[in-house]
Amino acid sequence: DGIIGRQYFTERNKLQISNKNLTEERDQLQASYKTRTEERDKLQRDIDIFQRLLVKSPNGSKVFGNSIYYVSTEKNDWEYANLDCLKRGAQLVIINNQEEQKFLITLNIRSWIGLTDRETEGTWKWVDDTPLTTAYWGDREPNNGDGKNGEEDCAEINNSWYSDPVKKWNDFSCTTLLNWICEKVIC
Repeated sequence: DGIIGRQYFTERNKLQISNKNLTEERDQLQASYKTRTEERDKLQRDIDIFQRLLVKSPNGSKVFGNSIYYVSTEKNDWEYANLDCLKRGAQLVIINNQEEQKFLITLNIRSWIGLTDRETEGTWKWVDDTPLTTAYWGDREPNNGDGKNGEEDCAEINNSWYSDPVKKWNDFSCTTLLNWICEKVIC
């Protein structure tokens, strides 16, 4: 009776441990499934945004790297451009490297980018509040308009003013009417 009792309790303990391990594994699988489902849903939202951008852009949107770019067909001031991008689930373009700058230049459109020093004169920040670290200013830029037409607190890409093949940024009055480029990171 003692040996059978010990075997029973030993077998029961093994089964309880196995049950505990299987329960923990099930919980981990459920958590992993939840994470994957959330990732899938986020990707689906990004695809939906991508499709809405394509529909809203008569000329189609452009894709480069992990981003899709919407180029406006109308002109407006910097603030309007910034809000329009946000309404599209995007933001005014943030230029992260020379390859992206070269790509944007190939669009051959004078346009607002997501860079401003409106908060503190001379301290340029992107629309996501990150500081400017790599710049592609044209010759003698930014110059705040040399004091001619008031403050120039917003940045544009201007292909026609500068001879350098990459350095095409200009600071300009934020109330000027220009096209703009929205960017949505899709991955």
